[in-house]
Amino acid sequence: MRILICLFAWVIIFAGTVYAGTVSGKVLSQDAEPLAFANVTITKYNTTELITGDMTDIDGKFDINIGNYDDKITVTISYVGYETTSILAEKASDLGEIILQRSDNTLKEVEVKGKRQNTQITGRGLLTRVANTQLSQLGTAQEVLQYIPLMEKDGDSWKVTGHGSPMFYINGRLVRDLTELKRLQSTDIINIEVITNPGAKYPAATGSVVKIKTRRPQGEGLSGIALSSYTQQHRPSLTEYLSLNYRYRQLDFFSTVAYSRSTSRNENYGVHNLNTPVAHRYDNSELLYGISENLNVTGGFTYTRSIDSSLGVRYNFSLTPYGKSWGHHNTDIYDQDILRDQIHTEMADYQKKSPVNMINAYYINKIGRTSVDLNIDYMGTNGGSRRYTSEASKNEENRSLTSFSDMSSDLVAAKLVLGNSLLNGTIEWGAEYTHTSWRGSYRNPEEIIGASHSKLREDNIAPFVEYSITLPIGYLSAGVRYEHVASDYFENGIRVDNLSRNYDNLFPSFSWAAQIKAMQLQLSYNAVTQRPSYSQLDNNVSYGDRFQYQSGNPYLKSSLTHDVSLLAIWNFILGEISYNDDRNAVIMWSEQYAPNPDVTLLTLKNVNSIKSLTATVTASPEFGCYNPRLTLTLVKPWFKMPINDVMTKFNRPSYVIRLNNIFTLPDDWMLTATCNLSINGDYENNHSNKRSNFIMSATAYKWFMNRSLQLSASVSDIFDSSDNHVTLYTGISTISQYSISDTRSVNITARYFFNLPYNQNRKYKGSGAGENEKKRIGINQ
Repeated sequence: MRILICLFAWVIIFAGTVYAGTVSGKVLSQDAEPLAFANVTITKYNTTELITGDMTDIDGKFDINIGNYDDKITVTISYVGYETTSILAEKASDLGEIILQRSDNTLKEVEVKGKRQNTQITGRGLLTRVANTQLSQLGTAQEVLQYIPLMEKDGDSWKVTGHGSPMFYINGRLVRDLTELKRLQSTDIINIEVITNPGAKYPAATGSVVKIKTRRPQGEGLSGIALSSYTQQHRPSLTEYLSLNYRYRQLDFFSTVAYSRSTSRNENYGVHNLNTPVAHRYDNSELLYGISENLNVTGGFTYTRSIDSSLGVRYNFSLTPYGKSWGHHNTDIYDQDILRDQIHTEMADYQKKSPVNMINAYYINKIGRTSVDLNIDYMGTNGGSRRYTSEASKNEENRSLTSFSDMSSDLVAAKLVLGNSLLNGTIEWGAEYTHTSWRGSYRNPEEIIGASHSKLREDNIAPFVEYSITLPIGYLSAGVRYEHVASDYFENGIRVDNLSRNYDNLFPSFSWAAQIKAMQLQLSYNAVTQRPSYSQLDNNVSYGDRFQYQSGNPYLKSSLTHDVSLLAIWNFILGEISYNDDRNAVIMWSEQYAPNPDVTLLTLKNVNSIKSLTATVTASPEFGCYNPRLTLTLVKPWFKMPINDVMTKFNRPSYVIRLNNIFTLPDDWMLTATCNLSINGDYENNHSNKRSNFIMSATAYKWFMNRSLQLSASVSDIFDSSDNHVTLYTGISTISQYSISDTRSVNITARYFFNLPYNQNRKYKGSGAGENEKKRIGINQ
């Protein structure tokens, strides 16, 4: 605690330092895009005598020291393709936002020679322009992201190729519910930045970040968006959404209400071989259904004094009024290939209402020349389920079992980020603190498995510093983050000393970017840790069926991934090579359950290292109304482990060929089609038995009422071909599973915007604190 107090005292005192003798500002295009590497020259007023000069940084900002010169000056900004602008300034000052106008003559030349690149390297990753492109007409951020380089849709979540699951931000505010991406309108998006090297400001577990910047709302009064969506799979699903915003001068009040009812259907067929002295084999088949109702309510306010000064409070409440999964499971049991028994199982799982409360308060300001960004968060969760299982055996006893699992948690977090100019560059530093308390329990009245209670308490303090500068050799950024973690583990109310640990780690990051003639380059290194989630550390044993139990592993260590990547852009072609070394990687494992050797306990374990090389190339030319995007991806893993005393390699590469197509048609029509061919390989200790999948989807859009109303109709997984067949090698058992998911669907969606064409909540700039802890608890980020 003394370290925390001293640290915050240090940064606050340092924040009060005012750097005199500097000229600053931010250079933007007419579309409010930052213009990186614009030339800024400062001369004495009414003369051509140069005082100094520099270039804008990645964000279009400049902060130039003019020393002791205290007379009038002229600041001149020039950028290829834009009119040169000169501004008279009184001594050193902050010029705010400077808007450059496009040059008509230059634009005519560009139309002859080629189109402006929509994607540029930023020094942290890739910035893709959305405003005034075909991407802005796709409907929502969900659709736009499918056309952003390096982005991969993975079911209901997203991945950045070679860099794992990202954290999403909209105007600096963390997106805690990914369904918000379905409600953010593409016409409101200015650009999307995919950060492949997040740096020291973000938690050490952050492998990538996606930042979405939107237009500033205009006007006053009430505005809103209403959305209604219907999806037909085997069973129907629906979503209803209403968002309101009321603005008076600099004050915004916002509120959203969303309700969804989703259904699912899954078929699974598997063979489970138990490699023990008496060879057991379990042939399984199951059919599972699910229904889940979700209610999400958000409210809050923001007060914006200027572009650099705002504050706000945001409250979010989510609830599952009804959640149920049910189905049946058939198992044939063989001993030495001789049928021993057949079991038919009926099961039903009821989810608790599981309320989640989240509060965020933020404050952004400038103290002198120092920027201040403070976030304070609280999150409380309370969830669980009850499960009823009835097993009918042909040759052995029947069994009925009821089980109850409960989970609750509390999180308090604070994050402070300060920024200033230093030696012609920019320095950002600060600290993040989180306190987490997690509780879990499991019991069943029949006492087939003993009751258990676990508790984890953790404190994390993380100071960080990051420095960036633009030099003749390019843009350089380097940072380091120090994380001190103290955790206490309790079982049945008693502290377990050997499972209560302290961690002290440094996480460096580095990035270099430059433009060499027509090619943009970026080289980066990042160290990312992945601490096990609280459910993965949970030692409670839960009942799957009479031959398979599940448990976490409190002995799991944190993994550490070293990530080196090289990005390049030339014309409309983009490529990246990324090499990852994941040390202490966590994989699924199995062992015999000590009280009953016929039972397999599925758990987790660390392995020394899993290495992988990811290479991707994207070509995105434009042909008038047709905009294709072709992406080729290769993932080559290196991993081996002993299987039945034989060293087995999991080195088979996988390939993905993806073609996204946009057709912009007259009369406010648009068509899109996506084609995805996957040639499957190995992943961790999983071997794919199905060599390829081909998935195709298509959507038609039509706008009405001066684009206030949008109707869309889509078909997903047209050929119903997203089935999966893998074999998992897990110690004493080998599990081969064939899964058929309910992915083919038809969707109809209507969106209506009233009063203002801009989405609400856009001005909220809270970025959140303790985000990695929220993910470990299990909140969908």
